[in-house]
Amino acid sequence: MAGKIRTNERCPACRSNFKETLGGRGLELTCPSCQTRPSRYYIDARGLGAGKIYKDKRGVIFDSYLAASRQLEEMRAQVDRHTFDVTQWVPGKQKEFKFENEAARWIGATEQDHSWNYTKQVKSIFKNHLLPEYQGKDVRDIRASHLEATYRRLLSEGYAVSSVNLKMRVFYAFMKTLEELGVIERTPRIPKIKVPRTERGWINRANQESILARISAHQRLIYETLMETAIRPSEVCGLKVRDLTEDGELIIQRSIDERGNVKETKTGVVYYKALTPTLYANLVKQTKNKLPEAWIFTSRAGSPYRPGHLSKIWRDAAKEAGISVCLYVGTKHSHASQKRLRLEKGIGEELRKELGHATSRTTLKHYARGREEEVAPVSVKCPWTEKGPSEAT
Repeated sequence: MAGKIRTNERCPACRSNFKETLGGRGLELTCPSCQTRPSRYYIDARGLGAGKIYKDKRGVIFDSYLAASRQLEEMRAQVDRHTFDVTQWVPGKQKEFKFENEAARWIGATEQDHSWNYTKQVKSIFKNHLLPEYQGKDVRDIRASHLEATYRRLLSEGYAVSSVNLKMRVFYAFMKTLEELGVIERTPRIPKIKVPRTERGWINRANQESILARISAHQRLIYETLMETAIRPSEVCGLKVRDLTEDGELIIQRSIDERGNVKETKTGVVYYKALTPTLYANLVKQTKNKLPEAWIFTSRAGSPYRPGHLSKIWRDAAKEAGISVCLYVGTKHSHASQKRLRLEKGIGEELRKELGHATSRTTLKHYARGREEEVAPVSVKCPWTEKGPSEAT
């Protein structure tokens, strides 16, 4: 069979070589004359291309025949399944799979594919919450029980459930990538985390105007664009003159991150935004005498804005107006909420006339707002009779 258990020692009493014999405890290396056993063993795996192995995967020296035998059986099982990987067993190569080394490689790849903000967040999670616990550990030894323990620890440290959920999903994404690269056989199961639903919040147009009034005239148009188009701050930073079409639309096809890197949109999709006549006229004026490749919105120094800078300007103006709202909620979320409210009012008024109600408030209150309220026909009861559908008719 592949592999052999050997020792470099000789019997200290008679200087004889140890030989493999079958005893009461199974196969052993013993001295034929005095029955002593060696104190150190190794696995001769040269036939497998793994050389001589003196330690297990955790770096513990083989001090018994049984310890070496257990590892040899695992190796043979991999050979039988045609999945034998020499790097799993050779100590000199195992350092490549230490948690900190794999994490550094994964974060490096993340920097190439994700925004600066996301990468910054990932680095913080690894540095403050994962590396202290897993540094020096072989990623192939991480199990679902470890993820569960990390989840419980984070909760016990007082982090919000949503924060713990984010940290665990980053951990899971890291492990999933290792599976895809063939470093680990299977990604450990992530604990089920139920995050409480939170309201997104929004502000009305009057409050938006109040904040706008406290932003300098040079910068005001960029916030008006955010409020009326509901595009992301990173996307408004990436607008160029050629993105403003003669048909009164904006082409959203790039974004700028906190480091000033020009990237594709968050979803990777190019899309169009129709503009109101007033906003379109203001943007045409803003881009007058500019080259097609020029940025639409620039600072006084002539460089494009970055999302963090826009957020700070908005935050300061909102604080001055006495309104506690961040840029994303004050523009994108508020645009969607305002539009939904207008649509609901329009639908409510139309239904009010059709049903003969005194006010649309009654109509919107009593009639279905989503499919989750739909019930099976056999269970419908007429509220004025408390009888089934057939009896009520």
